[in-house]
Amino acid sequence: MTIGIGGHLSPNAGDVEVNDTSVLLNMKKARVSFGVCPQFTAMDAHLTVREHLFIYGRLRGLEGEQLNSDINSLIGAAGLDSYANRLATKLSGGNQRKLALAIALIGTSIAISE
Repeated sequence: MTIGIGGHLSPNAGDVEVNDTSVLLNMKKARVSFGVCPQFTAMDAHLTVREHLFIYGRLRGLEGEQLNSDINSLIGAAGLDSYANRLATKLSGGNQRKLALAIALIGTSIAISE
């Protein structure tokens, strides 16, 4: 059996480390570093691009200036500047995928360069 990085399967041998944390020894700590980018777009019809990132950022424990900084960086990096205040469900399919990627990256330690 192979190890599922999410911890759903037990390994025969070996380990996976996420940000220097063993998935086997400390799954809870390792999961904090996981982002999620579903195959199918899961957007709330009543939320803008910025509101989606705000909610997911709060779920990842961000607040204040760090939250605002991550939101602005991801909107810029994803090329969603002109759509930041648009309802996410009104975006093209490609821009919805960009938003899904930004959601997966918010709150991670991945450096974002504009």
